[in-house]
Amino acid sequence: MSKITIDLSDSEYKAISAYAKQCGEKIPDLARKILIRDATLADAQGPTSPEYDVQMRVPSDLGISELEQIEMNYNSNRRILGMKELRL
Repeated sequence: MSKITIDLSDSEYKAISAYAKQCGEKIPDLARKILIRDATLADAQGPTSPEYDVQMRVPSDLGISELEQIEMNYNSNRRILGMKELRL
């Protein structure tokens, strides 16, 4: 099995760690799935193999919509990196 090593700033690591947690994934598994999906344009062809599926977990007991929770998660990650917030 091959390995890839990358250098990250502290804020990049925090944002990736937060995203992995939001998706219920370990960082290496999340990175592998996202890189394969991007390298193969997997999303352009509709559903992909479950092996490469990535979905953000959204608790149902927060009293807000799923879209609002997803927006909050992405904006939290964007704030870590100093990026402008977005509206979904």
